[in-house]
Amino acid sequence: MHLKELIKQIEHDELSPAASDGTLKFYCASSDRRLPEPRHASEYKNSGLLNYPYQKTPSNQNKTHAVTDAAETALYTGWIIPLPIDIVVHKPGSTPPVPLVGKCFEKTGFVKNYVEDRSLHTSDTIFSVRTRWFIDVPDGYSVFYTSPANFTDSRFSIIPGVVDADEFPMEIDVPIIPLESDFTMDSGTPLLHVYPFKRTDYDISARTGILTDTDE
Repeated sequence: MHLKELIKQIEHDELSPAASDGTLKFYCASSDRRLPEPRHASEYKNSGLLNYPYQKTPSNQNKTHAVTDAAETALYTGWIIPLPIDIVVHKPGSTPPVPLVGKCFEKTGFVKNYVEDRSLHTSDTIFSVRTRWFIDVPDGYSVFYTSPANFTDSRFSIIPGVVDADEFPMEIDVPIIPLESDFTMDSGTPLLHVYPFKRTDYDISARTGILTDTDE
């Protein structure tokens, strides 16, 4: 299905979401239904899923500690979008780490060079991964995405961001920074945590000046 046709069907309520909590809805093309589906963050609390750096079920010692009600809420609200495919990150010789994917994905555009694609002036290695899940929210809502609160992974980090998914259904291209040279990111790895929120106008004021030691 062509991308424009898919978005049109979503906007006209001609498709049923694959997952939804009423505010946040996830859609994908029929050809991508084989991919791991988004799951509500609360499902990860007692799911027994692996914490990939430890290769075992998260324990109270190695999972993120929630010491406040607000932190507990952040852990188990929102949605987790998993990595759609296996990606091998390899550092050949003295070159930066590069993502490699299986041949069946080479022409599907799952992985892009984020630095070149955005014309960024940096020597860092950053690549982006298409989630292939399109997000739709009610008018007046945006979506904040960041690293999963329930899982930690020392091998890579993502660049968080905000998208106004109420303008039209959005697919998030996740910018990933590899922190190690050689590792495999398995399909189904919790990739990003998505939180919908309603935009609000605030009356604020700001001033500029030089902060001194006497300022409180």
